[in-house]
Amino acid sequence: VLFLSACNLLPSSKGSSSSVTKEPPHPQTPTTTFRTDGGVSGDSGPFINIFSTGGKKASGRNFTRQFSAGSGRRDGGTLHAILVADTNDDSIGKSVKIDLGNMEKLVSEISQHTGILLTGGSISGNDVNKSQILSVVEGLSVGPEDIVIYYYSGHGHNPGGTAWPAMVLEGGSLPLKTVREKLKAKGPRLLIVMADTCNGFSNRRTFNASRAGGKKANYEYLFLKHKGVITASSSEPGEYSWGNEQIGGLFTDALLNSLNQELVASNPSWKAIMKGATKPLQGGSSKPQHPQVKLDVTPIGALPTVDCNRTPTHPDCVPIPGAVRPSLSGTCQGPSYSKRGQKCCKTGQGREHCWSLNLD
Repeated sequence: VLFLSACNLLPSSKGSSSSVTKEPPHPQTPTTTFRTDGGVSGDSGPFINIFSTGGKKASGRNFTRQFSAGSGRRDGGTLHAILVADTNDDSIGKSVKIDLGNMEKLVSEISQHTGILLTGGSISGNDVNKSQILSVVEGLSVGPEDIVIYYYSGHGHNPGGTAWPAMVLEGGSLPLKTVREKLKAKGPRLLIVMADTCNGFSNRRTFNASRAGGKKANYEYLFLKHKGVITASSSEPGEYSWGNEQIGGLFTDALLNSLNQELVASNPSWKAIMKGATKPLQGGSSKPQHPQVKLDVTPIGALPTVDCNRTPTHPDCVPIPGAVRPSLSGTCQGPSYSKRGQKCCKTGQGREHCWSLNLD
């Protein structure tokens, strides 16, 4: 059963979509501390169970769950992960929770297989609101060799005039572009900003980490040997984004499947990852959703070359084990068209909405 994952919908004729009515509070997700060696605090086993039974909120930067500094090397910079998931939502919460778990596994694996220090954490449940997210983003301290990954899974809409969605939150909407610019200004080496959310003009929808395996050299090349900014969202303006309770968001699933393919490729690249992740996705509508990406990254080092036929046990050669539909009034009805250098469409209410073709 597919259901809406999040939106990049057009502004409603009834007013702004920034006002959000929250559902009754759900039980708070327990706090977990993660280690960069792949384990969970208090557990000597591998990174499997992402929940503990503390119940206390993580201290520090207002995270619901906070990653521990762990044992990663500090000379290669730090990986700051900010993972936001609206798990309390009655309509999409189960799908969002899957997305969150998958992304927590991913950043843990990146740290484990590159040796980079992992910090940050996740914001979910009752903690998902505009002020808390901004507090975390603005309070982040970033070095010139650091990586920052910001990920959002939840409801969204498109305020108009931009191709990128805004996150629909308690306390008002927050444009994805605003978060990107705040993080970009901090000067990380590599910045990845992603949203699995609808991109319509009013008001969404598993990955099993490293399902296809991966090579240590590919992890290091993609995450340690590149600099720049990657911005991606799960749908274009005027479209819904879909997901289900088995795999989570269709875009998140496609993105991580594409990443897994490049983790075993002989010549991995971010261009190939995003090409695979931005193919049209067929959800619960006759019209597919079209993920979009702005890729502005350059390599700063070469992929290590090892003759795996001669040295099959070399670390670079050994695979790493894996780790309710709303109204269509805010979506594009009929084909889009160009007008005065912009892309436009008409909604189910007959209103025309246009947005920039530039993914800035």
